[in-house]
Amino acid sequence: LWLSGTVALGGGICSFLCNKMPLNEPLPAAKVADLIGCRGPVLGALPSRAAVVPWVKARQAPLMAALIGSAQRAGVAAALLSAASAWRSGRYSRCAVVAAVGSGHRQGLQRRTSKATAAAATTTTEAPPRPPKEEPTPFPADRLFPWQVEDVLLLLNEEKVEQDSLIAALEELQDLHEYDRQWIQWPQRLAEAGESRYKKGTCQLLKGILHCIAKAPPGVQRIAIDLLYSLVIGGARMTRVPPTLLVDVGAVGILCKVAAETSEQVTYAVLHEIAALAPTEMLTLLIEQGALEAALNTIQEDSHPMEQLYALEFVTSLAKRSPAKTAEAGAYEAVKAIDNEALVPKRNKIMNLLRPLLENPGEPALTNIRIGGLKY
Repeated sequence: LWLSGTVALGGGICSFLCNKMPLNEPLPAAKVADLIGCRGPVLGALPSRAAVVPWVKARQAPLMAALIGSAQRAGVAAALLSAASAWRSGRYSRCAVVAAVGSGHRQGLQRRTSKATAAAATTTTEAPPRPPKEEPTPFPADRLFPWQVEDVLLLLNEEKVEQDSLIAALEELQDLHEYDRQWIQWPQRLAEAGESRYKKGTCQLLKGILHCIAKAPPGVQRIAIDLLYSLVIGGARMTRVPPTLLVDVGAVGILCKVAAETSEQVTYAVLHEIAALAPTEMLTLLIEQGALEAALNTIQEDSHPMEQLYALEFVTSLAKRSPAKTAEAGAYEAVKAIDNEALVPKRNKIMNLLRPLLENPGEPALTNIRIGGLKY
């Protein structure tokens, strides 16, 4: 009797699952409790609920083919049968039934998860190809020169230039040289201009300033001379124009011409810087192009004392580095006629440098100090 009841109960449960329950829906805990006649609390059921064991009419057991219609149904049915048999014999608790139902739910979840993973993998493999990789947006190119230099170069290339615009551009460039310590890097020689656009632009800038000094109107000429003086002497040392570059671009001839016409003291200051720092082989060019002659004319004429002082500074630098050429040009006699008390120390220095060459032309000029003192 007990065995037949158990089989009937299992058959009823399996028949119900095969006909009523969906494939992937787990059996509710309350429903299981009602079917098996559970009197105590079951997970998912109310504690006060007591289900009466219904009288199950004997019916033909379902065929094995119906039970094994799907792997999931067969697993759930087998788990429920074993759980019901164990509960009736008192060996396991009521929770075994719920665990059996949950196992079917977990199996369905695992199957759905595996299907979703496979679908995602299929979608990934079937995704369209990526578009070609684009190159990053390049940064804008740096300026080759500061805008002050570009303004001067553009104005110098025009055929008709307004004087006010050119003067303002030259003044802006001079201000840039005075406060910026890295605004330019001058090449040492003119032959380096072909190495890069930058060096070519710097040489064009210097030639343009010299062109303003030589042929521009007086207002522009004055500003250009001041700018050249600042580029050679003022500002930071690393941004000053090298004397060798000045000689290569023809600055000596232009400055000598301006010095002979105007006796400008700033012009002699630039010539003095060239004579003091240029290589020895370039000193002959200074004398041949008339720089020494213009300075001696300024000294002999009734010029302003400051102009005579700058001319004496230039003659002193030449007498130190090239005394023979300076003595041949008549510098000793020219400075001897100076009677200005403020200029006498400079005059005496030049005469002391040139006197040994004039008094002993055949002897080497080792020193100008003689026993008994200097003879005038």
